Amino acid sequence: MQNFTSYYPPNAEGVMYLPWGNGACSFIDGRDVGRVAAVALTAPGHAGKAYTLTGPAAFTIGEAAATIGNVSGRSVTYVDVPEAAARGGMLGAGMPEWMVDAMMELHAIDKAGYAALVNDEVEKITGTPARSFEDFAKENAARWKTA
Repeated sequence: MQNFTSYYPPNAEGVMYLPWGNGACSFIDGRDVGRVAAVALTAPGHAGKAYTLTGPAAFTIGEAAATIGNVSGRSVTYVDVPEAAARGGMLGAGMPEWMVDAMMELHAIDKAGYAALVNDEVEKITGTPARSFEDFAKENAARWKTA
């Protein structure tokens, strides 16, 4: 979820540009990952195990934009950027080609909906459900009020 405050926030005009189409992703709050790590590192029974952690719901970038707009009180929209334009923009911004390739692969996974899996691993491990994007957005609304 922190991608929306660090890497994918709306710009000054309230637009989020990403090459994701309508693919959904079950974004997770980094704090939930930290809570799971704390339990896994301090409680018995986690040695040698691997967990697939997700947020409580999968949502599209368009839905994220609407939520961000609602909590921040400004108009926020999503523009699906053609993949070639996204690649060109990243290269033009000086990103190394290997990193652009990795980002485009990640975006393609999300665009295809392969990251939409939702589970309750966070709750099973910590005893508390993963945070919703709406709660995360409300906590961070001030970040999006102005660009």
